[in-house]
Amino acid sequence: MIFLVRHGESVFNVMGILHSSTIDEGPLSDKGREEAAAAARFLKRIGFNGRVYSSPLMRARETASFFADDFIVDDRLREVGMGAWEKKRIADIPEFHLYSRDPVRNPPPGGESITSVLDRMTSILNEVEDGSVLVSHWLPIAVAIAAALDMPLNNTYRIRIGNASISALSRENGRWIVEFINIRPREMGLVAEGRIQ
Repeated sequence: MIFLVRHGESVFNVMGILHSSTIDEGPLSDKGREEAAAAARFLKRIGFNGRVYSSPLMRARETASFFADDFIVDDRLREVGMGAWEKKRIADIPEFHLYSRDPVRNPPPGGESITSVLDRMTSILNEVEDGSVLVSHWLPIAVAIAAALDMPLNNTYRIRIGNASISALSRENGRWIVEFINIRPREMGLVAEGRIQ
């Protein structure tokens, strides 16, 4: 099984700002650090002991540090390139609702295509060993899940990937199988307390 972890809440998430490029901006919020710690506790409880890979963006690297001291930074896990929308507030982008409804047909001006995100996520998924943790972002994780389910990629934003949530894929007869999607820190805490089996 390969675990796909979205970074914890970042200060840019709180402000509703799109951010995909500069790697040393946008740290985790206090809540985001708590979420990342909860995700790490959950994986430890279920016996995780594999390698950890992270997007180069600060919020992902900070999240990965809760899982391992020696995580590997891999650019293939980076957030989708936002082009002209980079560092803008979602509320200030009238066209964003079109993008979220169909990111294939309505990409950000000058931004990265969904098929490019799929190519890089497929590349790293086919390369890492079972038991690995990949710390990434909403869209790259949702794209990987949509592809595993043979869903049209224009429906990608219909897959909810919460902050510090864990999803998992496994390989079976040369195909990807979705084991679970979007287990969030609150649910992780209930598992850790033995209230969810």
